[in-house]
Amino acid sequence: MPPSLPSDPRMTTPMKPRSPSPGRPPAAALESREAHLFAVATAEFLAHGYGGASLARIARTARISAKTIYARYAGKEALLMAVVHRLVGESRTDVEEALGRPDAAPEEVLTAVALRIAEHWTSPLELGLYRLVIADAPRFPELARTYLTGVARHRALLADYLDRLSRRSILAIDDTDLAVAHFAGLTTEAIRNRALLGLPPGRDEIRRIVARGVTAFLRAYGAGAGPGG
Repeated sequence: MPPSLPSDPRMTTPMKPRSPSPGRPPAAALESREAHLFAVATAEFLAHGYGGASLARIARTARISAKTIYARYAGKEALLMAVVHRLVGESRTDVEEALGRPDAAPEEVLTAVALRIAEHWTSPLELGLYRLVIADAPRFPELARTYLTGVARHRALLADYLDRLSRRSILAIDDTDLAVAHFAGLTTEAIRNRALLGLPPGRDEIRRIVARGVTAFLRAYGAGAGPGG
C-alpha cells in the first residue's frame, strides 16, 4: 500500500474572505457624487452667472477638492457646458417619456408633451438656464450651440411622432418642421414668454392654454376635435 501523501494546507484550511478593495467606488456612488456636483454647480452658475461663478466656491459647497473638479473638467467653461448638457438631456428625457405611448390618442400624447414642456418653462431652474445661455452666448458661442442642439433634439422627437401620424393618415402634414413650430406656438410659447417676464400662469391656466392649443393644432392638421378648451 503506497504511503499517504501529505495533505495540502490550501485544501484543508478554509479560505479567509477577501476584504473589500479600496479601489474605485461603485457606479451608483459615482453617479450620486456627480449629481451632487452638478446640483451645486448649477446653483452657482444660476446665482452668479458665468463671470461671477467660482470653482473654488463650488468645490467648498460640494465638499470636494478643486483638484477633483479639474480632474474631470478643464475649467469653469467646461463645467458650465457639462451642466447645460445635463439639464437639456433631462428635459429631453421628459419629452421621450411623454411620447412613449404609441397606442394613446394623439390629443392625449400631445397634451402630455406640451404639459411637460410647460413644466420646464415654469421651472426656476429652466428659466435660469435659458437666461444664462442668452447672457453668455456672445462670449461662448459653443454654449448656445449646445443648448440649441438639445432643443433641436426635442423637436426631432416630436417631428418623428407627427410624421408617424401623418404616414398613418391620422394627421395631414406636408411640412413636419413647420408643424412642430406651430405646435409650440399654440401650446407653450405664451407660457414661456410670461414665465420669462416673471408672470408664469398657474397650473389650471397652463392646462387650459395647452388644451386649447392642442385642440387648435389637431383641427388645423385634420385630426378633428381634440380635448375641450
